[in-house]
Amino acid sequence: MKRWSLTASAFALMVFLLAGCCGQSGFGPVQKGKTYFAFGGGLKPAHPQRIVSMNIRSDEILLALVSPERIVALSRNADDDGISNITETAKQITLRITLNPVQIIYMKPDLVLATESQPRELVQTLRDAGIAVHVHRTPHTLLEAQRVIYETADAVGE
Repeated sequence: MKRWSLTASAFALMVFLLAGCCGQSGFGPVQKGKTYFAFGGGLKPAHPQRIVSMNIRSDEILLALVSPERIVALSRNADDDGISNITETAKQITLRITLNPVQIIYMKPDLVLATESQPRELVQTLRDAGIAVHVHRTPHTLLEAQRVIYETADAVGE
């Protein structure tokens, strides 16, 4: 009896694990011909081409890492001389976003950069819509800032 129970449990576990591997990742369907890698519990393109940044910190890091052609939109603060270090460079990207999920989804990004200060509901809504969202912590030390830069570089494939 114990052996049968153990076998049944192992079979149930195997079915559960296979269902998780073969099901949707939460980031939408995988497209043929694109390379993907594991990212925050799901999949994202290895080299995203339609990136949206939701905050000034990500705007500044992103513009230092990728060409403007890969950026769909920056945060509305990218043009603010009082807090932005990238006002001139940011002029190459015409769109600015607010924290409106419909606006962001309409842009069809393959990656959104966010911070932990963005509303969790917004991040989850974007993920539910099949969009990969990279959320980074707010750095408080130089080492943490360096980590955010490296993590962002990894997220954008650079």
